[in-house]
Amino acid sequence: MKKVLFISHDASRTGAPMIVLFLLQWFKKHHKDILIDTLLVEGGSMEEEFIKASNKVFNYKALVSAKKLSNKLIDKLLKKIETISPRKLFINELILENYDVIYANSVVSIPLAVIIKKNQPKSKLLLHVHELNNVIKARVPDFKSYIQSVDHFIAPSNIVKENLIFNYKVLDNKISIVREFSKLKETTKEIEKTDKFVIGGCGTISLRKGFDAFIQVAIQIKKKYPKSNIEFVWIGGNAELIDVAKSDIQKAGLKDSVYFVGEQTDLMSYFKYFDVFLLPSREDPFPLVCIDLALLSTPIICFEGATGIAEILVEGGGHIVPYLDVEEMTLKVIDYYNHPESLVKDGKKAKELFSDFTPEKICPIIYQRMESLIQ
Repeated sequence: MKKVLFISHDASRTGAPMIVLFLLQWFKKHHKDILIDTLLVEGGSMEEEFIKASNKVFNYKALVSAKKLSNKLIDKLLKKIETISPRKLFINELILENYDVIYANSVVSIPLAVIIKKNQPKSKLLLHVHELNNVIKARVPDFKSYIQSVDHFIAPSNIVKENLIFNYKVLDNKISIVREFSKLKETTKEIEKTDKFVIGGCGTISLRKGFDAFIQVAIQIKKKYPKSNIEFVWIGGNAELIDVAKSDIQKAGLKDSVYFVGEQTDLMSYFKYFDVFLLPSREDPFPLVCIDLALLSTPIICFEGATGIAEILVEGGGHIVPYLDVEEMTLKVIDYYNHPESLVKDGKKAKELFSDFTPEKICPIIYQRMESLIQ
């Protein structure tokens, strides 16, 4: 393996792009002999970090827009015959690179990956799927049409693998389960104690992430345990829904105990205060935030059948409650609040169970999958 193209749907500071960046940094450290290029379908706040970790970085959206401007005269001259598509010009440039492996990260990157693969017959295409069915249907409605072009799939959890098999008829032997991984910044859970018991939530404010269920748990706490000293903090933004969330909080009389703090660059300054982490997602393959919180010895509570995190929590480290059962989720929160010994015990178990989900442990597995494809 001499040359690899990594494709990321963007360079935002979110789960799937973070996985690509960790992979790039690992390759740069351990396999300097392999030439690594990166194709970003769109840019984002981490673009400079991608540039540092890659030989070359192509920003598809930016480059195509620039080409469109530079080829404006050509398009005008040929409009009655055939427009030279800036997209086609850009793809042709990539095809000339002759990659051994194309690593497509997330289903959103698959259309571009397949075009490149079809024009490079010797290239092998590895698709890392970080999505479940609702997101796949929404983001890539014609996903089934790309499946035959993929040489191998990586799924972070059984729930993702099962979705590929049952809804998209991908063969079992073409899918490897490789857990997600994260790189926890140096920090310590030792903090100045306060009288608040903090319940954390994190992610883009959306129905998929269950921000509304998070608020419902807070409502149940206020209703049934009004004297408890429990505070709720959600990290993550969404311009369209953050005002909805804050309005709900205001109308429910929760403005002194529930806080939606928006996007934050220094997540650890919040994470270290979380006593319990709620994962109220309706659909979440294997969120990296759970790895980070578990490594800080924070118990996790999630819904059954909604996330791959439940596949780890069956061994301890938190609780799995019936799907969308906010009352049961509330009971588990109160149980931790009233029994600090259980909080400590489950926190230690969470750290133990998630301790191997790091770049140094997982990236070599992905590298081996790449190697096996070209062999």
